[in-house]
Amino acid sequence: MKRDEGKKGADPDGNLGAIASGFIYTATFLLPAYTIATLIGEFFGNRGSPASPWLIAPAVVLVVSVMMWFEPYLQGRSWWSRVDNVWGVLLIGLCIVLPVVVAVVWPRSFWTWLPPAVPTLLSLAPIACVIWCVKRWHRHLWRKQRPQLGPYRPIPRISRQGSEES
Repeated sequence: MKRDEGKKGADPDGNLGAIASGFIYTATFLLPAYTIATLIGEFFGNRGSPASPWLIAPAVVLVVSVMMWFEPYLQGRSWWSRVDNVWGVLLIGLCIVLPVVVAVVWPRSFWTWLPPAVPTLLSLAPIACVIWCVKRWHRHLWRKQRPQLGPYRPIPRISRQGSEES
Protein backbone atom coordinates (compact mmCIF):
# COMPACT_ATOMS: atom_id res chain seq x y z
CA MET A 1 0.00 0.00 0.00
CA LYS A 2 1.32 3.43 -0.91
CA ARG A 3 1.63 6.24 1.62
CA ASP A 4 -0.90 8.38 -0.26
CA GLU A 5 -3.56 5.69 -0.01
CA GLY A 6 -3.18 5.67 3.76
CA LYS A 7 -3.89 9.41 3.91
CA LYS A 8 -7.27 9.11 2.18
CA GLY A 9 -8.95 7.31 5.03
CA ALA A 10 -8.08 9.20 8.20
CA ASP A 11 -7.08 6.84 10.97
CA PRO A 12 -8.86 8.05 14.14
CA ASP A 13 -6.96 5.50 16.25
CA GLY A 14 -3.65 6.87 15.01
CA ASN A 15 -4.71 10.44 15.81
CA LEU A 16 -5.95 9.41 19.23
CA GLY A 17 -2.74 7.46 19.84
CA ALA A 18 -0.67 10.50 18.89
CA ILE A 19 -2.64 12.72 21.25
CA ALA A 20 -2.37 10.14 24.05
CA SER A 21 1.37 9.75 23.42
CA GLY A 22 1.83 13.51 23.50
CA PHE A 23 -0.06 13.75 26.77
CA ILE A 24 1.83 10.83 28.35
CA TYR A 25 5.24 12.10 27.22
CA THR A 26 4.48 15.59 28.49
CA ALA A 27 3.15 14.36 31.83
CA THR A 28 6.07 11.97 32.29
CA PHE A 29 8.74 14.50 31.46
CA LEU A 30 6.99 17.38 33.24
CA LEU A 31 7.46 15.69 36.64
CA PRO A 32 11.27 16.03 36.68
CA ALA A 33 11.06 19.39 34.89
CA TYR A 34 8.72 20.70 37.57
CA THR A 35 11.11 19.57 40.30
CA ILE A 36 14.01 21.31 38.54
CA ALA A 37 11.91 24.45 38.02
CA THR A 38 10.99 24.45 41.71
CA LEU A 39 14.64 24.10 42.76
CA ILE A 40 15.74 26.90 40.41
CA GLY A 41 12.86 29.09 41.56
CA GLU A 42 13.80 28.60 45.19
CA PHE A 43 17.43 29.30 44.31
CA PHE A 44 16.39 32.63 42.77
CA GLY A 45 14.27 33.43 45.83
CA ASN A 46 10.80 32.90 44.38
CA ARG A 47 8.19 31.98 46.96
CA GLY A 48 5.69 29.17 46.42
CA SER A 49 5.31 26.55 43.73
CA PRO A 50 5.91 27.59 40.12
CA ALA A 51 2.78 27.79 38.01
CA SER A 52 4.55 28.56 34.71
CA PRO A 53 5.31 24.92 33.77
CA TRP A 54 1.64 24.03 34.24
CA LEU A 55 0.55 27.03 32.18
CA ILE A 56 2.82 26.04 29.29
CA ALA A 57 1.89 22.33 29.49
CA PRO A 58 -1.17 22.48 27.14
CA ALA A 59 0.95 24.05 24.39
CA VAL A 60 3.65 21.43 24.93
CA VAL A 61 1.04 18.65 24.74
CA LEU A 62 -0.20 20.07 21.44
CA VAL A 63 3.27 20.35 19.89
CA VAL A 64 4.37 16.91 21.10
CA SER A 65 1.10 15.37 19.85
CA VAL A 66 1.72 16.86 16.41
CA MET A 67 5.27 15.49 16.53
CA MET A 68 3.95 12.03 17.43
CA TRP A 69 1.36 12.21 14.66
CA PHE A 70 3.96 13.09 12.00
CA GLU A 71 6.67 10.72 13.23
CA PRO A 72 5.39 7.58 11.38
CA TYR A 73 5.25 9.56 8.13
CA LEU A 74 8.77 10.89 8.62
CA GLN A 75 10.23 7.50 9.53
CA GLY A 76 9.53 6.31 6.00
CA ARG A 77 11.77 8.98 4.50
CA SER A 78 15.31 8.22 3.41
CA TRP A 79 16.82 10.97 5.59
CA TRP A 80 15.15 9.77 8.84
CA SER A 81 18.25 7.93 10.10
CA ARG A 82 20.15 11.24 10.20
CA VAL A 83 17.31 13.09 11.96
CA ASP A 84 16.32 10.35 14.43
CA ASN A 85 18.66 11.41 17.25
CA VAL A 86 17.80 15.09 16.82
CA TRP A 87 14.10 14.20 16.95
CA GLY A 88 14.52 12.57 20.37
CA VAL A 89 16.56 15.50 21.69
CA LEU A 90 13.90 17.91 20.42
CA LEU A 91 11.18 15.87 22.11
CA ILE A 92 12.98 15.85 25.46
CA GLY A 93 13.89 19.52 25.05
CA LEU A 94 10.25 20.44 24.54
CA CYS A 95 9.07 18.38 27.50
CA ILE A 96 11.83 19.14 30.03
CA VAL A 97 13.87 22.18 29.03
CA LEU A 98 11.00 24.39 27.83
CA PRO A 99 9.00 24.25 31.10
CA VAL A 100 12.18 24.99 33.10
CA VAL A 101 13.10 27.93 30.86
CA VAL A 102 9.56 29.29 31.04
CA ALA A 103 9.62 28.98 34.85
CA VAL A 104 12.85 30.98 34.98
CA VAL A 105 11.92 33.62 32.40
CA TRP A 106 8.24 34.01 33.36
CA PRO A 107 8.04 33.20 37.08
CA ARG A 108 4.44 32.79 38.15
CA SER A 109 3.77 31.16 41.49
CA PHE A 110 0.90 29.77 43.48
CA TRP A 111 0.84 28.85 47.15
CA THR A 112 3.20 31.70 47.94
CA TRP A 113 2.47 31.25 51.65
CA LEU A 114 4.46 27.97 51.75
CA PRO A 115 7.75 28.10 53.65
CA PRO A 116 11.01 27.51 51.73
CA ALA A 117 11.84 23.90 50.71
CA VAL A 118 8.20 22.78 51.01
CA PRO A 119 7.45 23.42 47.30
CA THR A 120 10.43 21.23 46.37
CA LEU A 121 9.18 18.46 48.63
CA LEU A 122 5.72 18.78 47.11
CA SER A 123 7.20 18.54 43.62
CA LEU A 124 9.02 15.35 44.61
CA ALA A 125 5.83 13.74 45.95
CA PRO A 126 4.40 12.67 42.54
CA ILE A 127 7.74 11.16 41.52
CA ALA A 128 7.88 9.22 44.79
CA CYS A 129 4.29 8.07 44.21
CA VAL A 130 5.13 6.84 40.70
CA ILE A 131 8.17 4.95 42.00
CA TRP A 132 6.07 3.38 44.76
CA CYS A 133 3.35 2.33 42.27
CA VAL A 134 5.90 0.78 39.90
CA LYS A 135 7.47 -1.16 42.78
CA ARG A 136 4.06 -2.42 43.91
CA TRP A 137 3.23 -3.50 40.36
CA HIS A 138 6.50 -5.38 39.97
CA ARG A 139 5.98 -7.04 43.34
CA HIS A 140 2.51 -8.10 42.18
CA LEU A 141 3.91 -9.56 38.96
CA TRP A 142 6.66 -11.37 40.86
CA ARG A 143 4.15 -12.97 43.23
CA LYS A 144 1.88 -13.94 40.37
CA GLN A 145 4.68 -15.72 38.48
CA ARG A 146 6.38 -17.30 41.51
CA PRO A 147 6.06 -21.09 41.69
CA GLN A 148 3.62 -22.16 44.41
CA LEU A 149 3.42 -25.31 46.49
CA GLY A 150 0.41 -27.47 45.90
CA PRO A 151 -1.38 -28.22 42.64
CA TYR A 152 0.84 -27.63 39.67
CA ARG A 153 -0.23 -24.68 37.53
CA PRO A 154 1.89 -24.33 34.40
CA ILE A 155 3.26 -20.90 33.62
CA PRO A 156 2.37 -19.95 30.05
CA ARG A 157 5.47 -19.75 27.87
CA ILE A 158 5.81 -17.53 24.86
CA SER A 159 7.18 -19.56 21.99
CA ARG A 160 9.00 -17.95 19.13
CA GLN A 161 7.82 -18.79 15.67
CA GLY A 162 10.23 -20.87 13.68
CA SER A 163 12.09 -22.14 16.74
CA GLU A 164 9.75 -25.05 17.41
CA GLU A 165 11.58 -28.32 17.87
CA SER A 166 10.29 -31.58 16.36
